[in-house]
Amino acid sequence: MKYYNFLTCSEQQQIVSENQYEKTVYNTPLFPCGAYLDVYNGDSCLWHWHDEIEVGYVRDGVLNVFVNDLQYTLHKGDGIFINTGVLHMYSGCKNIKTEFPNIVFMPSFIYGTKESIFWTKYVQPLTESISLSHIIFSEDSVWQTELLRHMHQAIEFFEHRIKDSEFQIRSHLSEMIFKICQNNTVQLEEKGHNKIEIDRIRRMLAFIQQYYMNPIQLQQIADSAFISSRECLRLFKNVLGTSPKQYVIQLRLQKAKDLLSETTAPISEICAHCGFQDQSYFTKVFREQFNTSPTKFRKSHITNI
Repeated sequence: MKYYNFLTCSEQQQIVSENQYEKTVYNTPLFPCGAYLDVYNGDSCLWHWHDEIEVGYVRDGVLNVFVNDLQYTLHKGDGIFINTGVLHMYSGCKNIKTEFPNIVFMPSFIYGTKESIFWTKYVQPLTESISLSHIIFSEDSVWQTELLRHMHQAIEFFEHRIKDSEFQIRSHLSEMIFKICQNNTVQLEEKGHNKIEIDRIRRMLAFIQQYYMNPIQLQQIADSAFISSRECLRLFKNVLGTSPKQYVIQLRLQKAKDLLSETTAPISEICAHCGFQDQSYFTKVFREQFNTSPTKFRKSHITNI
């Protein structure tokens, strides 16, 4: 997967994954909003969450979306709204190139201050809603078509780097929030997983994100959420559809892949830095995951270094 940062008139934003959640770093707090183009070629991102609201649509291809314990397949033209703090991940389809432009923005970008009516009447009920974690939308209804239109226009301001467009971007995103609030009968209930379970998953993922470079034991992961190792295994399987061990390996491989394409560090150093104790094992699991060796992968991405 590749990320392409669009530039705004208020400088560039970057997404970095650190410790507890995916954190967006803005050059200026005066414009807490960024746009990105995620490109998938059969790969996926890791489970994550963030403080921002996220909206995006499939420009081309097919995208599998996982939100808590729900799964959807988005086709060209389909869009998604993901509320703040919601656990989610994206996955592309094999042999299909998928482009997914998206915008992440702090709720305060819309309401300004919590003393405003925009917070109390619109944004607060939306972001604090337990049942409205996300919305999948398409052109099947008038209001959802309007959502897509405003999203497309907001992304265009970013993509074409249109100067002095902050107000227009905020206006389009505000219209999206207003449409969602107007039509919030489309509320999505979580299937069987309560807030406590989701919070436990977050705690464990935060622990793994922080310590993936070191040897990690199952009991350590469980202890981070104050649960038994058996309950840890159950939650990972039921909520994320994987095991703690596999999640750790996937995270380490993704970190290694990024370092291979973005740095000139020796493969042995990358292997150790990403928590792999044995380079032969690292090469084996890397090949199984990406159908190529670390060396060949780096050579094919040498232009990015």
